[in-house]
Amino acid sequence: MRASLERHDGNVKIRINEELIDPISFRSFWPQAHTVNNFANSGVRLMSLFPTGVNCSLKVPYSQFGEIWVGDEQYQFENLRQQVDMFIENAPDAYFSLMIHLDTRDWFLEQNPDCADTFTHLAQSATYDKWRTSAARFMCDTIDYIDENYPEKLYGIFLLAGNTCEWFTRNDNGDYNASKEKAYQQWYNDDSRALPTYEELHHTSWGILRHPHSDKSALDYWHYHNHVVADTIAYFAQIAKTHTSNTRLVGLFYGYLMECTDINQSTWSFRQIINNDDIDILFTPASYMFRKLESTSAFMVPIDSISLHEKLYFHEIDNTTHLVSDNKYAQALQAYAHVKMDNLEQTVMYSKREAALAASKGMGHWWFDMFSGWFDDHELMQEIQKIHEATSHLYRKKMQSASQVAVFVDQESYYFPVSSANLGEAIIKKQTEELNRAGFPWDNYLMDDITHSRMPHDQYHFYIFLNLLAPKPEHLEEIKRLKALGKSMLFIYTAGLITEQGFSVEAMCELIGMNVEELDYSQTVEFKAHVPFGAYSDEKHGTIYGFDRPIKPMFHVRDEQAEPIGSYEKSGKTALAAKRSAHRFDAWSGLGPVPHHVLRQLAREAGVFIYSDAGEPVYVNRNMVGYYCHAGGQRTLHMPQDCKLHELYSGETINTVGRQANLSFAKDEMKLFEIVDS
Repeated sequence: MRASLERHDGNVKIRINEELIDPISFRSFWPQAHTVNNFANSGVRLMSLFPTGVNCSLKVPYSQFGEIWVGDEQYQFENLRQQVDMFIENAPDAYFSLMIHLDTRDWFLEQNPDCADTFTHLAQSATYDKWRTSAARFMCDTIDYIDENYPEKLYGIFLLAGNTCEWFTRNDNGDYNASKEKAYQQWYNDDSRALPTYEELHHTSWGILRHPHSDKSALDYWHYHNHVVADTIAYFAQIAKTHTSNTRLVGLFYGYLMECTDINQSTWSFRQIINNDDIDILFTPASYMFRKLESTSAFMVPIDSISLHEKLYFHEIDNTTHLVSDNKYAQALQAYAHVKMDNLEQTVMYSKREAALAASKGMGHWWFDMFSGWFDDHELMQEIQKIHEATSHLYRKKMQSASQVAVFVDQESYYFPVSSANLGEAIIKKQTEELNRAGFPWDNYLMDDITHSRMPHDQYHFYIFLNLLAPKPEHLEEIKRLKALGKSMLFIYTAGLITEQGFSVEAMCELIGMNVEELDYSQTVEFKAHVPFGAYSDEKHGTIYGFDRPIKPMFHVRDEQAEPIGSYEKSGKTALAAKRSAHRFDAWSGLGPVPHHVLRQLAREAGVFIYSDAGEPVYVNRNMVGYYCHAGGQRTLHMPQDCKLHELYSGETINTVGRQANLSFAKDEMKLFEIVDS
């Protein structure tokens, strides 16, 4: 057995021995024979095994087959055998990924009382050597059992640990623990270094911001808290690769920088993970925030950095369907993360939207029948087969990016705002939906990738920096170079304010290209701005946007050469502006999320092609365009050149006239077109 990734024309596929397989998969906590058979019959060739005895966050077992890891080098592989046999009986042509659950078990915690439960306190126990060693042995022995008893079936090793198996830390807010302090001292090679106090960890020096020197103890701790988890992932990934002689793909849930903005969750070492050659695949659920039919869907990760680093991404389509609204576990999920679907049509259109989002990036998706029953309907499975066929058809085409907009999120800048300020919610998480409604495709990268040798700068006209509070010198040099090439840019909030020496408004002004100064809080508290009706807002009374609470510091533009676009609600001072030169501009917004009306107009001025002005999501690459219509009715889709649009679900073909197509939609309808050159 040998599995590897292959990239073709913007697509990523999995080669297993001599077969090239589309990255479409199925998984379930509680897999049922008939469901496995239904997905196999719909063409799905990749499926996941999940042998574990741990309870999930809903306090029920992850697996109904029972525990297999019952002691150090002690296993009940009969429980695994029953699971594998069920899959093979119902999906004989499938290949499997092993979702190996590495978390501490009760027997291990009883034998090692100084070790905290990794499911809840991952960062605290990540360096506990006895756990690492025992869990790695468990992983290797399980791989060997499957290879010996089911040869040529196991293509991937998926590493699961931490809260909800996604390498999260939940119950560790920097609280003191003796073993954690020892690990912290070893990490920094300093036996005298004490853990920061709770007050130090949450202290700020200017409003919501930490200072690079006076708050260094907190910054050091939070770096450790996140990097130690990435180091642990690297430990297990290296062993998995070595043990299998680099013949299997290694993957994990990780990198939720666009969704999880709490520093405590230990997911902020994305750079270390995507630079790790032992890791091939990343996966996350579809964004929880944007699942409603009236929303847009979204990724939780900087998706295009995954592509840039030649890895595969699986987009997990796990939302509860209309079939399980009376299921108590589905109801629990709907209370905080999932969206209730009322009927088959809603389930199908939502699923088509998520699949189109993943396909637009040439990436994979998997169907997650979480607690079983999500897909127990013949009509629904027929529709899923159509999605499978449409997606597989696109995977045979050229799927390179057509984006002219590059959006960057900075890992290092995440550490400076205190999490309780909720800044990331406004300028990163909520900004995603506004970008999705702006009418253009956009590529999303980790900031460090701006200097990557394969970064396709030639195709981008407009650069957006979501949270570049603390740019590195190499970032500043590259931005300066791109400005000289005529690239237009948008900066948000206090971009450039934090330098290696400390806070610098002068450095901020130099980066954003215009002069700003701090608002006078003694006069008024500002956290909302108004964009008047006109080029940047098509709402009759203008558009109000901004934060959900007052924060400091806040700035306004004071530059006669900058064109005001929006102003603070109370003082009227400039909150949003653009400063133009002959062939480019710098724009800055003092708050977020910047509305899609503004983004669209700025992009148009930067020379970006706009596919739609309707404020509805489009999913575009060089060979496909997807459109999700909320209200229904007639819509105009603009195309860069005249072409034929072949709708993959209905079979309808539309010829554009004057580089545009007039489309008819029902309410909440998703259409997916292959672009066929005339």
